[in-house]
Amino acid sequence: GTTNNKRQFQPYNDKDNIDFFIFEIIDEKNNFFIVPITKLINEGFIKTNKQPGKLQISLPSSSVDDHWSKKYLNNFDRLKNNEFHDWLFCQLI
Repeated sequence: GTTNNKRQFQPYNDKDNIDFFIFEIIDEKNNFFIVPITKLINEGFIKTNKQPGKLQISLPSSSVDDHWSKKYLNNFDRLKNNEFHDWLFCQLI
């Protein structure tokens, strides 16, 4: 939104009714991080009544092994019980 014609940015909130986030690695087509909001809360990215959250997230390339996000790379099992699953796989084919 805007206030006095200035853009206002805010982090996602734990009340936003989001189960997980999907981030695509732009330089590596069809590589996705599928991260549950609970993990992003634990990492401090999501605003709660106990933490301010962050406005951006940096994720590594798929070749980096020692990052907390690695286990979420192309972990499509998280989507199988979600209506987004079929749509996403149609996009990848």
